[in-house]
Amino acid sequence: MGSIDEQLQKKYQPDLKPSRFGHHFNSTPQPDALGRAPATPLQILRAINGESPFPETEVVFESRPAPPRRHRKR
Repeated sequence: MGSIDEQLQKKYQPDLKPSRFGHHFNSTPQPDALGRAPATPLQILRAINGESPFPETEVVFESRPAPPRRHRKR
């Protein structure tokens, strides 16, 4: 009986063969049953931070021009 990682790998990824980079290197992530590609690390971070993957349709914050600079007297 192997480690828990090996047991889980055999159960959920039975056809996974170790590459020359080791067991945990996944060079080509496969889509799931619905054809969706796995999320990239950036997409995961954006989801954790609550950012929408879609562009904003309305302006949330509109910047103002900077105030004029005042020169110091010498």
